[in-house]
Amino acid sequence: MINKNKIATENAGGVNTKKKKNKFHIVQFIICVLIAFSIWVYVMNVKMSDNTKTFSIVPDVKGESTLQNEAGLSVFGSVSDPVKITIKGTKAEMLKYSEKDFKVSIDVSTAEEAGISSFGVAVESPSAALTVVQTEPSMISLMIDYMETREIPLVIRCVTDGSKFNFKPSIDKITVSGPRTQLDKISVARCEINVDEEDIGTEILLTNIVLLDGNETPLIASYLEYDVDGITVHVSAADTEEK
Repeated sequence: MINKNKIATENAGGVNTKKKKNKFHIVQFIICVLIAFSIWVYVMNVKMSDNTKTFSIVPDVKGESTLQNEAGLSVFGSVSDPVKITIKGTKAEMLKYSEKDFKVSIDVSTAEEAGISSFGVAVESPSAALTVVQTEPSMISLMIDYMETREIPLVIRCVTDGSKFNFKPSIDKITVSGPRTQLDKISVARCEINVDEEDIGTEILLTNIVLLDGNETPLIASYLEYDVDGITVHVSAADTEEK
């Protein structure tokens, strides 16, 4: 006869063995996961600690108000070209931030006199674990000067035979604002006009205002502003008396 108690005992023993094996496999799986995670953490934070990345950021200009209030100087021009900054750190740390988290600026309040001044580029990192290893360019030059306004005499020059005509401009001076060093070079403002007899009795709008130095050489004045965009000139015959 079959011993039922013996069979039951054997079956129970087989079930227990399977449960032990399942538990063993689960423990093995958990250990493998922990090992894989530890390797990932090691790679991200140790092996890849020399990871680098470069951002291009347009710097902010700081200290303009201080420069104006304390020294009476102004900044002419603006900073529009981006600065390339290279940072170093772990990949895990880099993944937390973008270029918007880095603050790049120059401080113009350190300027001491008028002229072209160079300012160091400062970079503020959002994390102490990220180091700035390179900044290109590391210096930015801007024009620093005193802002002034002056009246400059205006002359009309005819490129054709001007002896046949009289020219009466709507104004005989223009107001120019800008850096003192550029204003000091200006001798006169000139507009050129091209007319013939058909233009007698008409008014012509001139917009080609040119600033000249004492040698009548045109000046390249990037930071100067005029109070007018154009000048109206009344054309009459040379033997006609203007009123």
